[in-house]
Amino acid sequence: MATLYKKPNSPFYYAQYFNADGKRVSKSTGTTQKREADRIAAGFETEERDTRKKSSQLPKAFAVILETVTREAASRDLTLARAEEFVHRLHKLANPNFTESSLEDFWKTWITEQKRHVGTSTANGYDQDLDLFSAALGKKVMGAPVNALTSDQVNAAIDKARKASGKTRAKNGAIRRASTVNKALASLRRVMEAAVAKGVATHNPAKQSRSLRQEDSTERAPFTVKEIRSMLD
Repeated sequence: MATLYKKPNSPFYYAQYFNADGKRVSKSTGTTQKREADRIAAGFETEERDTRKKSSQLPKAFAVILETVTREAASRDLTLARAEEFVHRLHKLANPNFTESSLEDFWKTWITEQKRHVGTSTANGYDQDLDLFSAALGKKVMGAPVNALTSDQVNAAIDKARKASGKTRAKNGAIRRASTVNKALASLRRVMEAAVAKGVATHNPAKQSRSLRQEDSTERAPFTVKEIRSMLD
């Protein structure tokens, strides 16, 4: 039970009690009324008991996960995907307030941060890079945790983006390919590097993906019938 006392230089009652670590501490109740101070002091003790209870339960939760990991590893049933799942569960237990960001949300936040340091043209380019990979990766991948992105997904998106851009004729009659995709890939690499630096991703899968050959960046589209007639006239 908490003990109440007053300091010579303060009109308020102080409560002396044991915290969750078993250490005796003192804290002001902020009141000059003893009955009110008793109630507040009891609240201090309740908070510490709850904290102590949660702390004692946490190691048990860790132990259950580790026991399961050990059992599956011993029976050779532990796959890489399962191992990552267990690590994720351990991290969530240790950091209950941690909020996981999707690739799309993290990329948008990154662009917002970059806009403070770059011009309008560059910022618009970042938005275009996001649009390109959003279409190429798809809603499912963009909505998944940023740490879930794989190099296979990035490579597939690069190929899809190249083929998609290859079907679009530019105003000058050229078909844009490698340069546009490579620029977007460079942005994705920077986004994932930022994710690694902030601890929301363990690696940068885009770093392993190769850029497209630059000589394929532009190709002339086939002449139209109208263009051929114009040259023959």
